Amino acid sequence: MWPKTLTQYLVNPLPNNGNLKLRENYQNISLDCHPSKVMVRIIIINRLKSNVEEMLKSMLDSELGGAE
Repeated sequence: MWPKTLTQYLVNPLPNNGNLKLRENYQNISLDCHPSKVMVRIIIINRLKSNVEEMLKSMLDSELGGAE
């Protein structure tokens, strides 16, 4: 479904203080491409929007049903 370039991450080790020959003295950061971040945010926002709309509709229906 997704192009391979959008699903791959580049992991870079960054050195911390101390002996750099030891693996514990590094922290890893992962870099991903910007289009994949945008696509993921759009998907999440669309899912949240539909869930919120359903919740609001059910709340309004229950309030209108209770007022009659």
